[in-house]
Amino acid sequence: HGNIFCSPFSISAALSMALGGARSNTAKELSGVLRVDSDAIHSHFSGFFSNLPAYAENVKLHIANRMYCEQTYPVLESYLSLLKDNYEATIESVDFRNNS
Repeated sequence: HGNIFCSPFSISAALSMALGGARSNTAKELSGVLRVDSDAIHSHFSGFFSNLPAYAENVKLHIANRMYCEQTYPVLESYLSLLKDNYEATIESVDFRNNS
């Protein structure tokens, strides 16, 4: 089956992306787990991606972070923009109801 590696960076990015779509108590809980302010963490990731080329010109980082959403749920444009602008990520619609 091979080895699986989950990096702390990817876990942090995934939870931060979830935080971007969370509201109310869920947002408070995720902020508490990550020990961050929602706005600050999004700008942190955006800065990381935009500043990386200056630190390592010959290095290209490919990150496969993506959010998955039940295909019948609407996704706000503002959330799609947050993922694209701050995490270079997208959402993929999936049929969780019938293909789980």
